[in-house]
Amino acid sequence: LLRRNGHKSVYGIDQYISMDTQIICSNWFDFSFKEETWGAIISHMAYTNHLRRVVCFEKDKLARYTEKYEELLHALKIGGMLIYTPSVRVIEDTIDRTLYEVNYYRNVANPDLDTVHIRKRL
Repeated sequence: LLRRNGHKSVYGIDQYISMDTQIICSNWFDFSFKEETWGAIISHMAYTNHLRRVVCFEKDKLARYTEKYEELLHALKIGGMLIYTPSVRVIEDTIDRTLYEVNYYRNVANPDLDTVHIRKRL
């Protein structure tokens, strides 16, 4: 959809092999998100869905997930956005609001699936 709407540098990450040259065969933890590289990172029902499960049921894995979350935030260019569903309020509450602007968009059908937009300020 993004490519069809004129965006050229659009990449996806999927752990399964794809013939699409813009799909990187990897998973969230194996892929290195370099600092200040991305204008936008979008995750729909992927990374944070697993993060929510870890917060609730697998606390022994929480440090690994929060480290990757921090890496995602640092990978944004100034003005860049991390956009995802579902929200993970316990993690989002720790974000430094002087560095990042956090906005929530309500899912009327299911409030457990709110969308979050985090924009890097500095």
